[in-house]
This record gives sequence, structure tokens and C-alpha cells, in this order.
Amino acid sequence: MNNIMLKNFHITVDIISSFVGEWWLDAGTCLGAVREGGFIEGDYDIDIGVLSSYSVMRDKIIESFKSYGAKHVKERYYRDSLVTLGFVRMGVKIDLFFYYQEKKFVWHALYKRGVFYPVVFDAKLFNDLKQIEFKGRKCFLPNPPERYLKARYGQDWRVPKSEFAYWDSTDTQALYMEFL
Repeated sequence: MNNIMLKNFHITVDIISSFVGEWWLDAGTCLGAVREGGFIEGDYDIDIGVLSSYSVMRDKIIESFKSYGAKHVKERYYRDSLVTLGFVRMGVKIDLFFYYQEKKFVWHALYKRGVFYPVVFDAKLFNDLKQIEFKGRKCFLPNPPERYLKARYGQDWRVPKSEFAYWDSTDTQALYMEFL
């Protein structure tokens, strides 16, 4: 799966970079890049964060992924705002999370069983993205990435957790139900 994961990562970064000026490795992809210098073992998805202003590129992004053989499998909206586009290519999930600015915070939406969960971060983490070289591509991270990962996964984000429920929207430190 490593070669398939790498190929899908390259395709994802190339597509996103062609349409989106500001984007970053998000969630587990960011965690793997920072903590392990690679993909998390057994995690076959790619998470990318983008600013909500790029949601107008929806059609072009979908067509680009389809042109590489990806299947458009997920499209989620919250209050008429695009929050997630999801694709699958060769068994690898690709999720694009659209982040919205709300005062001094940015948020994006996660869903579990039809329920919206706001995931909220300090906007300063996304004002000056950190550029890195990752898996042969120029990529970006929230800055500083350690602060983002602490906000998302807790103090001990550096310690792999076999029990972490990455598929469960409620298993994150950044949930803030009273936010919106």
C-alpha cells in the first residue's frame, strides 16, 4: 500500500497546488509528517486543509480528481457552506476540509452519524503556514505545527495511540460544541 499511498499523495498535492494558494497537511497526515516523518502506519487516508474561499473551485477540483481516476464519494455542507470534499482512489481516501474564519478562530466541520461537530483552532496557526518538503513535494503545515497538533490531539500527541478512533469525529481535542 505504500507505493499506492505515495502516488495518491503526489496526485493530491499536485491537484491542490494547481488550484489553491493556501493549503496544509491536516489531521492525521499532518501528525504523520511531523511525528513520524511519513504516513502513519495503517492509516490510508490523506487529509488536506484549505481556506473556505477556495470552495468556489469545487467543480474544477472534483473534475481534476476524477481525471486521475478518483471517485467523488463525499460532499458535506453545513449551513449551505461546503465543509468537506472526499474522494477514493485505489483504496486511499482523500479528504479536503474547508476552514472558515470566525473572528479570531478558524473552524471546519466533522460529521458523525449526521451530526455536525465544529473543530476550532486559533486563526494564528494558519496565518503564516510553515513550508516543508514531504514525500518529494513542497507542502505546508499550520504554524507552529506542534501547537496545532496539541490543540487537535492533546498534550501527548507525540505518543502513538493504538486506541485513537480517527474515524470518530468526537475523538479530537479541538471539538468546541458551543462555538457556533
